[in-house]
Amino acid sequence: MNAQERRLEDLVSIGPAMLRDFDLLGIRSVAQLAQQNPVRLYEKPAAPRPGTRTSAVSTFFALRWRRRGIHNCPRNSASGGTGAANGRTGMRAAKKQQLTTPDLVLLSLLSERPMHGYQANLELERRQVRDWAGVSRPQVYYSLEKLAEMGMVREAANPEPQLGPERRMYATTAKGRSALAEALARESWTSQRERPPFLTWIILSWQAEAEVVRRQVVRRREFLEGELAREERTLRDVRKEVGHGFHEAIWTLELMLEQFRTELRWLHRLARELPRRAASRHPAHVSPEVK
Repeated sequence: MNAQERRLEDLVSIGPAMLRDFDLLGIRSVAQLAQQNPVRLYEKPAAPRPGTRTSAVSTFFALRWRRRGIHNCPRNSASGGTGAANGRTGMRAAKKQQLTTPDLVLLSLLSERPMHGYQANLELERRQVRDWAGVSRPQVYYSLEKLAEMGMVREAANPEPQLGPERRMYATTAKGRSALAEALARESWTSQRERPPFLTWIILSWQAEAEVVRRQVVRRREFLEGELAREERTLRDVRKEVGHGFHEAIWTLELMLEQFRTELRWLHRLARELPRRAASRHPAHVSPEVK
């Protein structure tokens, strides 16, 4: 059965939810899907509901990697010379864009040893990457595609070639290592403040009812206590794996634990002081309704 005859539902990893997502993106056949560029599809704003790009497009990334049912997938849509020119222009612009956090994480990980996309996802999950960087599973495939186009990762020898092209291995190139080193030298890493949601909530909490405020403080404390216990277990495991205390993973976990403990102490004090909360005494800081 060729690509013209095959249906989307015949492809691996595509179920009813994916079919609905692709339909929302205007893709209703394998032939249409084969003409898509996953990078441009990911950036397509037309999807009318949250999650569409994450589910359908990440599957397309995986399908393209596997090369099952969709062969020789072109970089640009076959819509004529203008579309191809626009695609090349878009790709040149993409090459000039600054590397994102997922890009940098992948460059660092693939500098350790070659991996394929699925393996990289498993390793990032094992290292609990989402505790310190916003890298989702779809973003791993997105970054691999982008970095390969930019020449920052290259295909590496596969020790298990029998697994097929879906396990294509990638390693960071000299260009990628140089770009990573340059990115890590940016001053912006050390001169920005975090904007945690709970801090925003604190500022706005005077608009909430007193009982709501009390419950939210309790919830925050319970959440942090759970995270503290979890990260303490993680630190013990990492110490065993690393074998010494002078490693970036250990330093990171120790910093997180200190932040949790500091905020917990502050939350206990806040709980005691909540009944005494009052409006500002300075007239400039009090609205007419509150005076």
